Amino acid sequence: FNEGVGCPPCWQQAATLSADKEKFSALNVELLTIVIDPVEQIKTYMENYKITMPVMLDEDKKMSSDYQVLNMDSSMHMGARPGHTFVLVGTDNKIKWVGDYPEMNVSNEQIFEKVKIALGK
Repeated sequence: FNEGVGCPPCWQQAATLSADKEKFSALNVELLTIVIDPVEQIKTYMENYKITMPVMLDEDKKMSSDYQVLNMDSSMHMGARPGHTFVLVGTDNKIKWVGDYPEMNVSNEQIFEKVKIALGK
């Protein structure tokens, strides 16, 4: 999940993750980012940051609510927008790991290692 419009660090992270997607694919992990903004508002961000991973739209915030990411520490707009939060969902549809990063400064390698541990690899 990312804050979406107005959060350059979120889009920078999505761009670097997009560039590392093969590394995550080797773990059988599909990367995507989830935002609450409409496609018209995020199109420019996707183009400017060269986002190649899928971007899911959660305009009604149902998914953000279901995964309880609207009130995590990284949310700068508590209750209104998700922050800089990662959720790893297994093939069994169960949450394997949640990482919330209020500092928005987490490396792909740190995320990769957390995912490996969560998957027992």
